[in-house]
Parts: sequence; structure tokens; C-alpha cells
Amino acid sequence: MSSRPASPAHQDSLDGIRAAAALTVVVLHVAGETGETSGMSAIPRFIGHGDIGVAIFFVLSGLLLYRPWATALFSGKAGPETVPYLWRRFWRVVPAFWLAVAIGLLAFNPEHADEWRTWAQLLGMVSIYDFSPWWPGTGPTGIYHLWTISLEMSFYLVLPLLGAALAAVAGRATAPAARARRALLGLAALYPLHLVYQYFTYFPEWRPTLSMWLPRSLPWFALGMALSVVAAWAAAEPSGPARRFSAGVGAALPECWTAAGLLYLISCTELTGPFGLNFGYDMFWPSIFRVVLYGAVSVLLVAPLALHPGNRHRLAVFFGSRPMAWLGRVSYGIYLWHAILLLVLVRLLGPRVHTLPFAFGVLLALTLLVTLPAAGLSHRFLEEPVRRLGTRWTVRRRRDEQADRGAAQQLRHGAGEARAESARKETVHSGGAAREGE
Repeated sequence: MSSRPASPAHQDSLDGIRAAAALTVVVLHVAGETGETSGMSAIPRFIGHGDIGVAIFFVLSGLLLYRPWATALFSGKAGPETVPYLWRRFWRVVPAFWLAVAIGLLAFNPEHADEWRTWAQLLGMVSIYDFSPWWPGTGPTGIYHLWTISLEMSFYLVLPLLGAALAAVAGRATAPAARARRALLGLAALYPLHLVYQYFTYFPEWRPTLSMWLPRSLPWFALGMALSVVAAWAAAEPSGPARRFSAGVGAALPECWTAAGLLYLISCTELTGPFGLNFGYDMFWPSIFRVVLYGAVSVLLVAPLALHPGNRHRLAVFFGSRPMAWLGRVSYGIYLWHAILLLVLVRLLGPRVHTLPFAFGVLLALTLLVTLPAAGLSHRFLEEPVRRLGTRWTVRRRRDEQADRGAAQQLRHGAGEARAESARKETVHSGGAAREGE
């Protein structure tokens, strides 16, 4: 595995990891509806920490979105342009998000559907900054899970600033290894800031709204960004330590995933808080341990695939298989629509949902049965067409801007030549006048 290939623009195996993360969140929400997370045995604890899927999502976002900036650190070129990058993110995420918000408000929260402030908060992805919303928990009924999309959007907005800051710090070094070390130290410096933020989240009193803001989850994004730095460093130094490290991590995939499983089991203990309504989210140290453990689990799952894209271990092959890759491609739709469709099923089944034999398994199967086709349709007829439309619009706009810049340069060049010609004629005229004077 020492002959590590260059990182491709797209990795099916990472799509498979994203699919697993989305399905983990689905399992958690179904378990919450059937009361499966309210028991005190090991299984409810294991299921009740399915929010680790969100941490995996954020690590993948940091890895994949920061990759162009990480590559630029070692190529000497500028990072991606901010406006086109933000437009791509907008077209990929926002239209489907808006549709989910509209359906959730109109179908399950009609009493608030005529409030312009509610629409503005939710469609503008700023509802997580309201300290006293009318809904309980993390969001309105049926769309309570969409707060994570708002949080991720804040990362999209901050990423160009982080990329520029890391480029300024790392760009002062010349050797690839020195640049990588500077970038990794810059990312590591984000964790103390996270600790300070966490302290003020819980003291003098717990303010749960702050737990939905970017600084609380920033270490997970930073871990993904760090993986991008290591991968770009390995590509820049084919015989360097990063290449050997990447190959070793790729070869140790079974060991990494075993360690991830053990750390997840540790995170299911009371180290991350007593089992109950808040699962330790209302306590300082359990929250700190949760961030650390979830981050470690996510990195151990992602690193063997991200640092060795050509990994041929059977687990990597499985997660890169066509079914898993497809699930990964439609994972955004799975995440968007599963809670809405789950609530529809719960209301259709009524009280029977809690009395059915194997209620959890039955409701999970039904939820997946309706969610997967809905996600596929959303991806094919909404997300992809809108994304392609936005991409064409962005490319056309950039082409027009480049044409305008080219025309302006030609005008400046023509004006310069005209001034030079005028100066030449003036010089000739002055010379002739001087000769006449003589």
C-alpha cells in the first residue's frame, strides 16, 4: 500500500461512510419515537448515542470542503474563489432545505404558518440563534433535525476565512513539511477556543441554544480539515513521512475501525452523561467528553479511506460498492426527509405504534421503505437539477466576468499604446522644433 494514488476528486467509499452516518441518525429518531431510548439496558444506550452520525457528517464536510485549500497550501496557488464556492454550496443545500421547511411548517405546525418571523428564521437558517423560540427543543415538529443544516451553513461561511488564515500562517514556510506542521498547529489552536466557548455555554448557567452554534462542533470540522492537510502533504511529498503515515493508516483499517467501535462503546457510558432526557448535554464535562470521543470515532472511521483512496480492504470495497455509494449520494435527502416521513407514519399508525410487536424494527423498516425512494426522487428531480442549474449560472457568470476583465485590460492596453504614441509624436515634434531653433 506504499504506492498510494493521488487523492481523487470523489471517493465512493466516503459516500458509503456518509450513508452510514445518515442511517445512524434515522435509527436514533425512530428509536426516540418508539421509546427504545428510554430503557436503562445497554441496547438503548447504544442506540441513544446515534447522534454520532452528526459528528461523522461534520468531519466529512471539513475533509471534503477544505481539500482545495489544503491542496493550494502545497502548490503555491491561490485557494478557491469565495463567491463561486458559496454559490455552489447554496445551490447544493438550500433549495431542498427550503422545501423541507415549507412542508414541515405547513403540515405539522399550521398554527405558526402565518408568522413571517418564523418563516424568515427557518428559511434564513438563523433559527438556531433565537434564545426563546416558540418551539421546544431544537426545532418545530417534524423539522427539529434541520438545525444541523443551519450549523453546517455557518461552517460554509466561515471556511474561506479559515482557509485564508491557515494559508497566511503556513505560507511563511517553504518546505512542505513545515507548511503542513504550521497548518496542523493552526487547526489544533481551534480546540482551546472551543473549550472556552463550552465553558461559557454552561457557566454561570446552561444555555442550550449555544450548543447549536458552530464553536461547539468546530473540533469535528477541524479534524476533517486536518485529514485534508495530511492527504495534500502526502501528495506533495511522495517519499515523505505523510505518505508513509497515510499508507500505514490505510493498511490498518481493521484496527482503526475496531478502535472506533471500542471508543463508541465508551461514549455510551456515563462518561458522556447520565442516561436520560438530555443524555448529558446539560452538563459541562460530559459534553466535553462527548465531543472528544465522537471526534476520535469519526476520524478513525474516515482516515483509512480518506488517506488511502485506493484502499482495497473488503470493508473499503463494501462501503464503496454501488448500493452504498448510491445511499451516500442521496444521504442529504435521507437526512432531510426521514423525520417528516417518520412523523407521517407515526400519525397514521396512531397509538398502535407503541403496541406493535417489535415496534422499533417495524417502524424502522417502514421509515426506510418510504424515505429511501423519497431521497432518490429528491436527489434526481430536485437537488441535482438545481445544482446543475446553479453550476451553469455560476460558470456563465464567471465567464462573463473574465470577458469583462479581458475587455478592460484591452482597453487599458490600448489606452497605454495611445499614450505612448502620443508621447512619441510629441517627442518627434519637440525634436523638430529644437532643430528649427538651432
